[in-house]
Amino acid sequence: TACEQSEGRLTACESYNNCYNSTRHVYNSTWNDICGPDGELESLRNELYAVFRIECLVIAMNASSALERHNAIDECKQKVMEDYNLTLVTIQECDLDMPAYSLSDNCSVAMNVSHDQNTSGTAEYEAHY
Repeated sequence: TACEQSEGRLTACESYNNCYNSTRHVYNSTWNDICGPDGELESLRNELYAVFRIECLVIAMNASSALERHNAIDECKQKVMEDYNLTLVTIQECDLDMPAYSLSDNCSVAMNVSHDQNTSGTAEYEAHY
């Protein structure tokens, strides 16, 4: 019947909405865990910063004189994260966008039954039947 057909379309469209919303929630949560503040990406950049600082100190320790060594160590201690290229650490997925919501045109019509030719009482129904 027309009602069953309409209900079937509505059910399919609602399932898509529920699935998309659930997926979006998981995507956002996972993205924040990996790419957001205090996420995995920031943690990896902090580790790279530590490696750069250690490298700076190792190079400073190899200076030829005590004065050069002292000055080089002081320079290392004054460096901050912004002094290093931490963009070397990337996670490609952090640059991706959430897949777009793509509810089909059929669902848009099905969700708005006021223009459905199979819904009793609408102008489309009266014109069709």
